[in-house]
Amino acid sequence: MSFIDRFVRKRLKRNYPLQARHVELSLIASQDDAPIRLDRSLLDLSLQAVRAASELQLRFNEERKLLNPYVNCWPGENYRLLAGFVKVLKPRRIIEVGTEKGLAALAMQEVLPAGGKILTFDIFPWSADYSVITQSDIDQGTITPLKDDLSIPETAARYSKELKEADFIFVDAAKDGVQERLFLDNFRTVGLKRGAILFFDDIRLWNMLKIWREISLPKLDLTGLGHWSGSGVVLWEP
Repeated sequence: MSFIDRFVRKRLKRNYPLQARHVELSLIASQDDAPIRLDRSLLDLSLQAVRAASELQLRFNEERKLLNPYVNCWPGENYRLLAGFVKVLKPRRIIEVGTEKGLAALAMQEVLPAGGKILTFDIFPWSADYSVITQSDIDQGTITPLKDDLSIPETAARYSKELKEADFIFVDAAKDGVQERLFLDNFRTVGLKRGAILFFDDIRLWNMLKIWREISLPKLDLTGLGHWSGSGVVLWEP
C-alpha cells in the first residue's frame, strides 16, 4: 500500500459513516458508460445459483471441527454462493486461483458432482499444518493443490489442457487488479472453453474496481448476494 493510500485511509477512517468488524474503501460509479454486457443465460444461471445458496447449509465446517464463523454466513461471505454455482453448473473441472487455507475448495468439494475435480493453485505449497485441505482430500483425487502461478504466461501455457477443460474458475489471488489482468490475458492466450464461468472475489475492493469495470465479457455483480467485499461472475464468450 502506498503512502498516499495509507494517508487517505487514516484520514477517512475518522469519518467512516459506520462501524464494522472489517471496513474497506470502495467507490460507486455510473454504469451506463461502462462496458456491461448482460447475457440472459448468465442471469438465469446466477438466479439458480443464488436459490441454491439460499437452500444450502455447508457441513464441512462442523464435521471437521474447523469452527470458522464465516463459512455459512450468507449473504456476507461467498462460500455458499460458490457452492450454489457448483451445485447448479455441475462442473467436471474446477480451477481455483489462490488457495489460501482452502475453505473455498472445501465448500465447492461438498457439492462436487461425481467425477468432478478441483485444481487449486497458490504460490505457496500445500501444508497440512496450515491448510484445511487434508491429505485424505488429496488422496481421493477431488482436490489437487498445486504450487504454481497462473499469472506467468509460461505457467498458464503448461496448464493449457487443464484450463481449456475448466467449466468453472474461481479467481481469489492477489486482488491488486494487476495479477487479475495477467490471468485474463493468459486465459485469452490459452483459450478457455466457451461458456466457462469465472467467479471473481473481492471486486468491490479499491484495487479491483478498475479491472472489474474493464471486463467487457458478459458479467454480473452479485455482491449483495455473495461476499461483502464483492462477488462477480463472468461468462467466457470472447
